[in-house]
Amino acid sequence: MRGQFDIFSSRNGYNQALKHFKKVNDILPRVNHENLADLIFNYEQKGEIIKTQIKPIVHALLVDKFEYSYSSYNLKSNITSHQSIVENIKSWQAVEIVLVYYHDQLDVMIINPKNLSHWEKIIQLNKDELLIIYTKSLIRPPDTETERLAIQGVIQVLENNHFDPPESLTRSTGHVRISPKDRSKLKKEPQTMNITTDNMRKTTPKYSVQVTNELFHNGNVEAWKNIIQSYETHFNGSEVYVYFENERINNLNALFKWGKVKNGSMIFFSVSGKNIQSVSKLQRYLFEGASPRFEKFLQKEISKVLHLF
Repeated sequence: MRGQFDIFSSRNGYNQALKHFKKVNDILPRVNHENLADLIFNYEQKGEIIKTQIKPIVHALLVDKFEYSYSSYNLKSNITSHQSIVENIKSWQAVEIVLVYYHDQLDVMIINPKNLSHWEKIIQLNKDELLIIYTKSLIRPPDTETERLAIQGVIQVLENNHFDPPESLTRSTGHVRISPKDRSKLKKEPQTMNITTDNMRKTTPKYSVQVTNELFHNGNVEAWKNIIQSYETHFNGSEVYVYFENERINNLNALFKWGKVKNGSMIFFSVSGKNIQSVSKLQRYLFEGASPRFEKFLQKEISKVLHLF
């Protein structure tokens, strides 16, 4: 029978847990003055925190330790415009806000809604996906009514509804908060990375490709492999994700082995990278690769890459 401490029974498990606890202890005293999303964002960029650590850190610090108010929310529509969200929320000085978004391609993502760079790394929030809103009043003593009001305000802003924030959200509290830019100026703290939009990975929405061949067979699979290899080689650092029936396909051979991807089926793809380009061209090639015209994408030398982009 598995016990709750079994993770510590191996050296690897023990070391992983120890590194996690140390990171939480590093973050703990800074949450009083910095937004947790900003902290985690910077640690992720430096490779010091991975996706699977985010949920435990959020729950340990925002729920158990600092007792943030929180509420879950399923998005009513796709959200692609972020500037207006930031403009609406950044004036809410009396409350700290952290969003945790469950992205179907990038797993869990943590967002400071007052920080535009956090929104830009996502590109789009998708309809029906889960968002958890955490709020903490900076008024002393904390005002839970203000926290609940902030949650409702965030939802209204996300739904593109008019929300006129009351004075209880916008008033100055005298509570010193440190932004990522301020943190880099502190002499006692090592400078964090200067994160810019150009250095961040983004992910496009899903694009559809209809299968027009009688069956998406082995030849189509090999054509898609060559097309994707050509794209990822030309745009170094980019990755192409493939989906079928809402499931991410890690091995394209599975599409052929299933034998159920036929004429009229829809396969989806998205692209992740720092500087995403030529997505429409990629879509056009993938469409041809899923058609009877797939053979032209098989004409290459062994160990060579097609030059399509």
